[in-house]
Amino acid sequence: METENVENNAANELSTNVNKPHKIPPIILRRIADYQILLKRINTIQKIKCLAKESGEFVKLFVDTPEEVLKLTKYLEEQQLEFYCVADRTARPVKVVMRGLGKETNTEDIKTELKELKFEVEKVNQLRQIKTKEPLPLFQVHLARTPNVNEIYKVDNLLYHIATVVKYENKSVRQCFKCQTWQHSADKCHLKPKCVVCAGAHESKNCPNKTATSEEQKLPVKCANCGGQHTASYKGCPKYPKMDSKVKVGGTYADRVRNPIRGTESTNQRIIMNQKSRTEATENKQGNNQSWAGLFGSVPTPPIEGGWKNIIEFIAELGKVLVKIDFPALTEKLKNNGSIVDIIFTIVEKLRGPFPAAK
Repeated sequence: METENVENNAANELSTNVNKPHKIPPIILRRIADYQILLKRINTIQKIKCLAKESGEFVKLFVDTPEEVLKLTKYLEEQQLEFYCVADRTARPVKVVMRGLGKETNTEDIKTELKELKFEVEKVNQLRQIKTKEPLPLFQVHLARTPNVNEIYKVDNLLYHIATVVKYENKSVRQCFKCQTWQHSADKCHLKPKCVVCAGAHESKNCPNKTATSEEQKLPVKCANCGGQHTASYKGCPKYPKMDSKVKVGGTYADRVRNPIRGTESTNQRIIMNQKSRTEATENKQGNNQSWAGLFGSVPTPPIEGGWKNIIEFIAELGKVLVKIDFPALTEKLKNNGSIVDIIFTIVEKLRGPFPAAK
């Protein structure tokens, strides 16, 4: 029943994305000094209705129709400007993962079997472990967005195996192999090329390090994005985009199974929980200032006779004396290079108490 709900949710989400109106993705232009003049020329001379929005070192150009996208990209190419296009979501294939098949299964057999089931299959990839490159019994399938594409989640057997199909979740950021920046692919990139290894002004496949015959001939490794001593594909790069780890209201099916509260709580509940956490933190901070009193003042006297009882009673009485000393102030004084002799005298005076009045 739970698996059926997951399949229905994935199918409904896909159906909603396919049928609802969508906006044309912007064209991302590398900022030039007089881009406002260029924008005016695009609208008045080229007769392309175009609006712009600044975004750091780039400018986003918005148009209304696919035809205007083609006209604008052609014009930008003629002007030899740097830009890239973001792929339209409706043009992207539907990606699913098929489980239950043996890792020795031929990807062409999967493709052929799915085509016989009337699915338009673009390609099938076998997933591998990241470090060892060992093939896994998991197969990523790319499907064209045909009217029957939602039926893929109902497939429960393939090649005489019990199989399950789930939505593919991309856990990495798309990086362009040409310019080494993110959120687009090389086939839609018109930025100047940069090498993933040495950051040189050439494509990675033409890196001189590939033909170097000795270590002395190789160029040093350099990131094209931050200039650090690592490749541009290194995920630890300070410029590498961080994946959004925030839990959305409702969450995923897996989140609800693992933690029914997280992901389904209301906004008011989360506010109350945050306020409670801040209150507890404040109380803990105040409690730390009286840690000596809490440690010694709450020691119970054991209902036994003998040495242990006497020791614990002594510790309790000692604690009552030690709470008179302002240890945080003495610690701060010690950090500020205060005289250790003065600190010792202060402790002795606190423990000894005031001198008796002269008779």
